[in-house]
Amino acid sequence: MAKKAKNRTTNRNKQLGVDLLSHPATTALLARMSGCNKPPILWRKQGDGSWLECFLLPDCTYGNCHAVDQSEVPPDLRDAN
Repeated sequence: MAKKAKNRTTNRNKQLGVDLLSHPATTALLARMSGCNKPPILWRKQGDGSWLECFLLPDCTYGNCHAVDQSEVPPDLRDAN
């Protein structure tokens, strides 16, 4: 019985990946990344030590920034600053 549950979970994970790649927002983001030649997310360290997470917009600038905890910033960026 446990083996069946594992198979269902595996199939669900495979379907999730396909659904995510075919989602219009994902395809739009991928098109922006290749057109702008920039990463989809930019983390900015503020003067007070806090971090902002900004997203690539259609005009190849970053916007929709919001504050994030330091633990959410990739370690290589966190340690470099």
